[in-house]
Amino acid sequence: MARYGRQQPTFERVGEYDHTDGPEAADVFAAYGVDFIPAQRHEFDLMLAKREDGFPAATSISISRPRQNGKSFAACYYSAWMCAVEGWNVCYTAHNGGTVTKFFRRLCQLFEDEANADWHALLDHTYKQPGREGIYLNSGAYIEFAVRTNGARGGTYDLLIVDEAQEYTSDQQNAIKPTISATGHPPQTIYIGTPAYPGCHGTIFKRNHQRAHNDIGGGWWLEWAIQKLPKEDAGPELLLEYAYDTNPMLGRLITEEAVLDEIDDMDFDGLCRERLGWWMPDDGGYEHAISADAWNDCATDAPPDPKDGKVAYGVKFAPDGTHAAVAVAVAVEGKPVHVELVSVRSTAHGMGWVPKLLAPMKDDACCYLADGKGVAENMELQLRKAGLPRLFCRTASTRDVIQADARLMDLIRSGDMTHFGQQELTDSAIGASKRVIGNKQNAAYGFGEAPDVDPAPIEAAALAVHAVLTTLRNPRKKQKVVSF
Repeated sequence: MARYGRQQPTFERVGEYDHTDGPEAADVFAAYGVDFIPAQRHEFDLMLAKREDGFPAATSISISRPRQNGKSFAACYYSAWMCAVEGWNVCYTAHNGGTVTKFFRRLCQLFEDEANADWHALLDHTYKQPGREGIYLNSGAYIEFAVRTNGARGGTYDLLIVDEAQEYTSDQQNAIKPTISATGHPPQTIYIGTPAYPGCHGTIFKRNHQRAHNDIGGGWWLEWAIQKLPKEDAGPELLLEYAYDTNPMLGRLITEEAVLDEIDDMDFDGLCRERLGWWMPDDGGYEHAISADAWNDCATDAPPDPKDGKVAYGVKFAPDGTHAAVAVAVAVEGKPVHVELVSVRSTAHGMGWVPKLLAPMKDDACCYLADGKGVAENMELQLRKAGLPRLFCRTASTRDVIQADARLMDLIRSGDMTHFGQQELTDSAIGASKRVIGNKQNAAYGFGEAPDVDPAPIEAAALAVHAVLTTLRNPRKKQKVVSF
């Protein structure tokens, strides 16, 4: 027996309405071969939900579903119904030209095909110039199409359909929204999209999501989504179950094999967002390596004097080669180890500034410990050739990184580390994700990337702390002179 994905939203916020024309309209389209799956039929019913006076019950409806789940299908035929039956002028807008063209061609097929006699009789003409597409009816009503990067028409519309809504910005809203303000009746906006991704510039769809989940405002919201991240060691069977719960098209357009392939090939956050509909919370939605409370409890305004103890440096070269962070740690006997951020600078023109910074420290610092595949080894070679002591130059192994990150996390939790509240270091410390190092069966944890968070400063701090607590070199220690 065939199995299909969930058809009802996993979360829905819908207001009251008097009746819906959805069943009647769906039956009309069915006569022309338009087949709605139950999820699309549900959306269609809500789009056509009416007040007692016959106007739409919702002025705003947002629909969030994972990719390739037929999000715009119901909206496409809703726009045709509202234009042909209700006499409304419609503006359809999307972020990408290809999306606009696909929507336009589907409606052209409905109106231009002479086999659809009733619909074809309503058509005056279509306009197919790319970027200026439009469908114009004998009644004077029309559906016009706009790629948002080209702006809106500047005309007057009753219904605005915003596809790829995750990309929709406040500036675009400010430019387009007024086109539905002078209708003489309540206008309507339909937002269709997927969860916002890291670095996404869109603001409106994310705002609608937040308002719906906080029960603010009157906008209606439908989503198919997991509400929190599964554990990273979740197996394919469990993730496939989550996919069935969030993908109405699974078992139809989407196959189990395709989902299992995504599970195997996509990174975990990307899989949860793109296939399981997960909305990343404002704090990133990931597990943080360090709690903000524990980090803030370690702040001090009286750091130790480096002359009273041992000093070591930590260097982290960013994996993408764009920058490096340098931190210093001071270990004074009987006191918590202290750490500070020294510098975070670009390596776009080379990493030469790092050895130049470290070389003069050889007489006061025990060592440095650097992590960065290839780059750290090259720096050690340079410094050794320049005559710096062998024990001063240390390149971190994977074991060193694991031990350094674990040591720092433990010291922070126990309160045996101090820092003096440098904002850049704090942002890195409390923002970095908890990253799995090694295989999941024997996992160790370190500091990972997160949206708008650079883990390099806290990774450099961890390396510095590990270095100062494990070094065998002390340049300040007096050598005993043995006489004969």
